[in-house]
Amino acid sequence: MVAYKTSKNYKHLIELLDKGIEVICFYTYIWNEHNKNKPDYEPIIVTDVCMAKLLNKNTLYEHYNISCRGTGFLDYWTKDMPYDYTFEELLEARGIEYIEPDNL
Repeated sequence: MVAYKTSKNYKHLIELLDKGIEVICFYTYIWNEHNKNKPDYEPIIVTDVCMAKLLNKNTLYEHYNISCRGTGFLDYWTKDMPYDYTFEELLEARGIEYIEPDNL
């Protein structure tokens, strides 16, 4: 198996996205968390390979997006949103990891 250098340096990830670079990332989550109150619950943990990017840069609709196969995992709108957390804090809370791009 090939190992990849992954990172959780979210400041650097945001810098890459702000430059227009699309970055491969990994999003790990509990797929069946909605069943956690059932007596026989056992978590099913999955990891999806996703693409992080900044969409609609310099417009009213500018936002960071992490998605794959038509499934959006994170959207963070940069303008006029009443968030009480930063995009960096959201990435950290979700444990996003990304592959550090080569040759930049």
